[in-house]
This record gives sequence, structure tokens and C-alpha cells, in this order.
Amino acid sequence: MLETNADYNSLKEFFIKNGLEYEDDEKVDDHIVCSWQIREGQKQSIIAGALLIKSKGEFILDGIAVSQSYRKNRKGSLLLGEVIKKVRQMGGRRMYLTAKVPDFFRKAGFETISFQDGPDYFDCLSCPQYGKKCRPEVMVLEVENENNS
Repeated sequence: MLETNADYNSLKEFFIKNGLEYEDDEKVDDHIVCSWQIREGQKQSIIAGALLIKSKGEFILDGIAVSQSYRKNRKGSLLLGEVIKKVRQMGGRRMYLTAKVPDFFRKAGFETISFQDGPDYFDCLSCPQYGKKCRPEVMVLEVENENNS
């Protein structure tokens, strides 16, 4: 079941459990545009989630994850489609993200850019895991919508 405006704390726990780095002191609550989660099973556990924020005028997909056992079931594509639809509805021109799995996002039209060309939001370059366990790419999607097409 797809839910919109999911509880951020539950989503944050899910992201951490599925390999996304989140700092305890990270202040995204003030910037949240919308969040999504998909629940399935008897316990209605979160199996996928996404978080869209807006910082300094730019839309940023601040997290998207799918539980290992549900990958390849199009849950990530469903969530990404919802996020892009929201950015379009809000008149956004582009959306940024850092990707651990860039090929997934390339299939959706995202392009890799340098960290310097992205918004001043991503802390990857100062992370101790950068270049060791984690090699993310900053990516951007030019969004077409009725307001700017």
C-alpha cells in the first residue's frame, strides 16, 4: 500500500536499515516537501520509501530505498514516478540526488554532474566513507511540466 506523507522517523529508520547514511543531527524536517512509503505483508512493514525535500530553491530526492527482497519488483520505479510527478505539480524545473545505484536513475533520464555543479546540500565529499565504501554520483533530472515546457 502506497502512503503519502509518511512518518519521517519511520522512514529514516528504514533508510538507515537499507544502507542510506543519515546523521542523527540532520535537519531535513524543515525542508520536507513530501514523503512516500510502501507497506506490505501481514505486519504492514515498510518495504520501500522516498523523501523529497526543497533546499535553497532546489528539489532534492533526499532518499529512496527498497528492501532487498523487494528489489526488481518495480517498487523503486513506482516511488520515483511519484516523486517526479510531485516536482512537476509544484512547477519544478529540475531535481537533484546523490546515487549509490546510478544506473537505476540513468534509466529514468537522470544525468551525472560534478559535485560542484549540484546544489550546496550534499555532504558526500566530507564523509569518511566517500571513495572507500561509498562512491555516489550527483545526478540531475531536467523536469518538463506544463508550467515550463
